[in-house]
Formats: sequence, structure tokens, C-alpha cells
Amino acid sequence: IFVRSISDEMIHLDEHRRKSSKRAVNTDKEGWDVINLKEEVYELPFVPRGLTYVVLRLRRATRSDIFRNFITDELIGTISRYLERDDMFRIRSQRRAKHGLKDILQFYAVTVRIQGLQNSPKESNPTERPLRENVQEAIQHFETSFDVKMQHEGAVEKLIAVFLITHEYFETLSENFQSITQSLGEFVAGDEKLLKFFGDAGDIVKVPSKPDKFGLWFYELTAKLSTGAPFLLFLKLMRAGEEHSTKSIIEKWVEVIKRDPAFSPILIFDSYYLAAEGRQFLNEQRISYIASCQLERIKSLSSEATRLNLNKGNAVTKPGEWLGVHKPTTKETYVYMWDRDRNIGKKHCLTNAFTRRIRQKAGRSKEKTGETIIPGYDAYKIGFKLCDTFNRSLHDKKWPHKRGGRNTPGEWGHQSNFAITSCLINTFNAFEAINSVTREMSFRDHCVALADELYTQACSM
Repeated sequence: IFVRSISDEMIHLDEHRRKSSKRAVNTDKEGWDVINLKEEVYELPFVPRGLTYVVLRLRRATRSDIFRNFITDELIGTISRYLERDDMFRIRSQRRAKHGLKDILQFYAVTVRIQGLQNSPKESNPTERPLRENVQEAIQHFETSFDVKMQHEGAVEKLIAVFLITHEYFETLSENFQSITQSLGEFVAGDEKLLKFFGDAGDIVKVPSKPDKFGLWFYELTAKLSTGAPFLLFLKLMRAGEEHSTKSIIEKWVEVIKRDPAFSPILIFDSYYLAAEGRQFLNEQRISYIASCQLERIKSLSSEATRLNLNKGNAVTKPGEWLGVHKPTTKETYVYMWDRDRNIGKKHCLTNAFTRRIRQKAGRSKEKTGETIIPGYDAYKIGFKLCDTFNRSLHDKKWPHKRGGRNTPGEWGHQSNFAITSCLINTFNAFEAINSVTREMSFRDHCVALADELYTQACSM
């Protein structure tokens, strides 16, 4: 799975996935009933009014208010103490540089502006020192706009190289993300992101099934804001030598879910994560989940569901058709759907989130059936988009310059790149939700505004 560099002999993560697919989900063949939506209703847990989406603790907050809830004084202090201990603040003159909170906020103002403007080096317009030019542009902007002198460009470039939010700080950062939430909403979605990276690093993963093939693998948990935008709650780097079973990741996600005192959201995730151990853990913890499944893990259940439905005259023979079974004793529901979308195709879903009840008889108050809602499958399609939406929002927004140098591995820079970009996306999505922003604002506009706010904070110190 992990490779020292792309030229070394490798084990593919896809091979690891194929091996893990043999861990069958023990679903017990007895006690399953065929789903009949003409006579039955399948309902998700009741969601109290106002808790459908993430409820944020902040009211009328600026971008810098939100950002500083993530990049706190405590986190800045922890990173600074580590760098001072390892003498990584030393500059060319061999004089150790002392960086206070004001310097760090100025540094973040510069880097956020650079990341927002996205003036990356181009072959058509090569420059000798593209990063230095962007740093100079930012410093000139702030000194002209605020009439306050800031630290030397060399000191800023040094901070860019070494002041990084690497994997050691991801747990703290995740807790900071969660700190501004009061309730997590109806659904949370767990997934992963492969951040493209070619380099000499111990945590590079090769995944031939992913478009980028090589990179750093980040686990994620996201929720939905009132605007419909995603909000990242949790991130973790898959590291060589550490426990990274699917059950261990599900346990981390459940820790986040259990912090919501108001309402327990439904956990949605894809087929990579649902194995026998994870399913048993979720049922024992009474966590509602909806998951897609690998057929290899549920062959016995799939065969039983097919047999039971054939006895009722149901079969899946073409796109748009589906079948399902429900087990009242465990509240588990299995659905096999052949989606009309060719990019999705045949999908198997297993969930424990639905309660079955019998429809009211004709003659009493009639229930409107409306459009057929497939238990489990439709909710999975809606909820799982959260992580995809968040990952797509990262495109073309990451740090526009190379990482590494000054005795700092490029891998550390890429870890920090993912963390900071996630901070920015969370900041801007939360800002729009809190302040009910109706006009569309670009990532660039948000970054420029946040950078000015951070510099204003620094000037007040």
C-alpha cells in the first residue's frame, strides 16, 4: 500500500481492497422479508425541526472570526514551540528568528492572499522566483493599504517553508472544526481523498483505480450546512505503520457523531468501509448507517434476497429496476438497484436506519405515496454526495507553488496544503451559512477579504 517513492516496488491499495472484500458481512439468511412499498412505509428517524442541517454556534461572524476558531492561538503556539525546539526558525544569518502571534497572522495574511489569487508559475510566462514575486506583491498590498510595515520577505518565505499543519495536528484541527458546530444535521458522510503527490515519502499510496494513481490518502467526514454546502468535520492521514483498518476509521467517525448531544446523524459511506467488523460495531453502538456494499461481502444475502423476490415475481433485469428485503429484528434493509445512470450501474446498499410500518388501509385517512422512494438507496445517493462535493471544491484552490525545500520534505508541505485549503473552504462555507450570503462569491474574493481581515488583526496587536 505504502511506497517510499514511485520507483520502488509497490503493493497496490486496490489489491488490499480486493483482499478485504473477502471479509464477508455476516447478515444471517433467516428472517428477511421482501419489501413491498404498496403495503409498507420505510421511515428514517424523526429529525427535530431546525436540525436537518449543521447548526453552527457562531452568530454574525466575520471570515477571520471563523478562521481563527480553526487556526487558534493554541495551535499556533504548539507549532511554534516545535519549530523553536528543533531550531527550524533559524534564518540564513544563523540568527534564530523569534516569531510572535502578530508575525504569524501577517504570514497567514500573505499566504491566504497568494492562494486566493492563484498566480502560479506558467511555462508561457516563466519567472526566476515566482514565489518571491507573489510574496512581494502581497507585502506591498498590505503596507500600502494599511500603512503598517511588516516583516521582511525572507522571513515570510521561511515561514512558508516550515510553518506547516502536518498530520500531527490533524486531530486538533478536526476538533477545532467541530467546535463551531452545535448539531451535525441529518446525515454525515465518510470518504477519502487521494491528493496527488510524487516524491520521496513513506506515506505515498498507489491506487490504480483513482484518477491520480499516486498520492497522500486522507480520510474525511463531512456534513451539510444550511446552504447545502459541505463542511469538513474530520480529517486523518493514512500513515505507514499505523492502524488503518476500515473498522478503525469507522470508530473515529463514530466518535465525532457521538459528540452531537442534540441528535445522532446517520453515517453514510461507500463499499470500501463496510466489512463484518464495522457492521457489528455500528450495530452494537446503535449508530444508524447507510452504506453501499461490495457484492463479494454479501453474496449470501444477495442470493437470499433474489430468491425471496423471485418467489414474489420480482427480478432485476434492466436499468431502473430494484429489489429489497428487510429484517425486522435488526431493522436492517438490503437493496439491490440497477441505476439508469451508466456511471453508477448496479449498486448494493445495506442500512439499519429505517423503520418499517404498514400503510393505512383504504377507507381511513389515505396516505399519499407520490414518487417511489427506494429505502436506503435514494438516501445514500443524496447523502454521499457531501464528500464528493467537498473534494471537488478543492480543485484549483490549493497552494499554487511547489512545496518542500529549506530542509523540509515536500510531503509535509502537501499535508499542510490539504489542511489549510480545507480550513479555507470550511471558513467560506460557514461564513455564507452564518451570514445568509445570497450573492455568489468566488474563492478568490473570499481569500482576498480574509487576508485583509487577518492583517487588520495583526496590526491591532
